[in-house]
Amino acid sequence: MEVLQHHPVFVARQPIFTRNDRVHGYELLFRDGQMQQSANVVDPVQATLDVISYGFDLAASAMGRPKPVYINFPQPLLLERSALALPADQCVVEILETVRPDPEVIEACLDLKKRGYRLALDDFFGQQGYEELIELADVVKVDILKMHPKEIKKIVEYLSEKKVRMLAEKIEHVKIYQYCKQMGFNLFQGFFFCSPQLMSGCKLTPNQSSRLELFKKLSQEEVEPKQIARIIQEDAALSYRLLRYINSAFFGFRSRISSIEHAVNLLGILQVSQWLKVVILSDLSTTATGQETSRLAAQRGKFLELLSDSHPEPPFQPHTMFLLGLFSLLDALLGQPMEDILQDLPLQEEVKKALATSDTPFFPWIRLVKCMEKGYWDDVFTGCQELGLKQEEAASVYNASVVWTSRSLLK
Repeated sequence: MEVLQHHPVFVARQPIFTRNDRVHGYELLFRDGQMQQSANVVDPVQATLDVISYGFDLAASAMGRPKPVYINFPQPLLLERSALALPADQCVVEILETVRPDPEVIEACLDLKKRGYRLALDDFFGQQGYEELIELADVVKVDILKMHPKEIKKIVEYLSEKKVRMLAEKIEHVKIYQYCKQMGFNLFQGFFFCSPQLMSGCKLTPNQSSRLELFKKLSQEEVEPKQIARIIQEDAALSYRLLRYINSAFFGFRSRISSIEHAVNLLGILQVSQWLKVVILSDLSTTATGQETSRLAAQRGKFLELLSDSHPEPPFQPHTMFLLGLFSLLDALLGQPMEDILQDLPLQEEVKKALATSDTPFFPWIRLVKCMEKGYWDDVFTGCQELGLKQEEAASVYNASVVWTSRSLLK
């Protein structure tokens, strides 16, 4: 697969959920791949300009139906009305905690509101002087990791009196997510949807069991093209999705492909097998959080595959690295311990160990992609150095994996 040859900007897309576990929108986190690790040299103005010119288009192309996109705006770009470069019906202007609520900022925010833009105030913890911004804001974000429960309760009581939606961010576990729901938050952001919610005695549904059986067949060393075609043809939904996938503008075939066997032969056994694994994984859960988890798993798989393909000494072959990323969130999707899930999957023992524990030489690859998902850019740059990777290449490959995943999950 061709890697996108754009200016190397790291773009992480984090989902924001509603109280009904639906996807409300996404926040974009970004960093120029050419920047040094030191936070002292980071130029937030240039970083935001980069995401406006490239990151927004990348994220929008990977979202399907338009949803609100939250983008951080430092003070200079707020005053310059740089948000006007983005559509008001999709861009939510996120006001950083470093922005001073002086008269010029208030005037700029009023102007953006008149033009139809929504505003979000980031990292509010009850500080004084932000009353006017809160009155203008549509959303106020509270970093719950930095606060004691009593402090959170006090802020919720204060914001509940305002006409504003409260967003709890940096939620890493399901229990904290449920707690914030009880506290009265409206929106939720964090990687709680990736944390396994293991349930004692939990059994797989018939649909999940059948999908895992397909996984087993597809994970075998030798799978014939006719066998792949037969699996797809026996499922009308899979057939429809494959034909829609291969007839998309991404491939650019002049004539329409209407045969499953023809599609398999054109794409090749490896690409079809990967596509089928991704689709099957997305079918394991129909909830919004489950869909985000499966999307993230597919994105991890393609990222690790593409990155290892150009690495002089990857821990596994590229197709195995794809499986490593793809299966890394099976426990979160199925609500079962990873060790139990892996028992019947025909994977190399080293791959199983890499999935079940962090005590393995392969773990730095998983850690790198997790840091990229969360926008921990300093840790990303350290991880690239540790693995002997170029930051620019990692950024380009990650962006390519985002686009590939979106196209693979077309329905």
